[in-house]
Amino acid sequence: GGDPVRVVCHLERAAFLNINVHPEWSPRGAVRFLELVRRGHFTGNAITRVVPNFLAQFGISPDAATRKLINERPIPDDPPANRTGAPRFAEGMLSFAGSGENSRSSEMFFVMPGCSPEQLNTFGQNSWETPFGRVADVDSLRVVGSFHSYGDMPPWGSGPDHQRIHQEGYGFLKDAYPDLDYFQGCRVVEKERPQQEL
Repeated sequence: GGDPVRVVCHLERAAFLNINVHPEWSPRGAVRFLELVRRGHFTGNAITRVVPNFLAQFGISPDAATRKLINERPIPDDPPANRTGAPRFAEGMLSFAGSGENSRSSEMFFVMPGCSPEQLNTFGQNSWETPFGRVADVDSLRVVGSFHSYGDMPPWGSGPDHQRIHQEGYGFLKDAYPDLDYFQGCRVVEKERPQQEL
């Protein structure tokens, strides 16, 4: 293992999340997430798919050029969690969302508090679902549990349509889904370097 990398994400409302990223759980996933954080990808990012007791998904850029670029650069899957030694899925964990093998680009999800053991067991069955981090404290998990939910995306619910966001951008979200939560931004908390002794 190694120490986790700490990321802090502030919401546009007065709330923030501490995340511990564990590169050893999901090496490629962790690197992509940290690269996105350092590039400011999550600034103004909407938390678009929030299903209580299930997941909260985010990561589609408000910027059309960025969406196109990242969707054209998916990363390969990581080895399954049982090979990397990653723990089983649990509340507050973070994983990329995907649509097939080697499809991870910029969308990811938190596992919501209250997720049933049966549901937790279904996470990770897809090759692209490997946890790469987890919220670092109870307060952060509470914030995840407080994201505004409009229900699942179509066809399962009446929440925002992700295909439409990819195609049209964020324009329709403010009107149709005014209470969505947005990240103000995320940053990597750089470790204090020990002072050089004379």
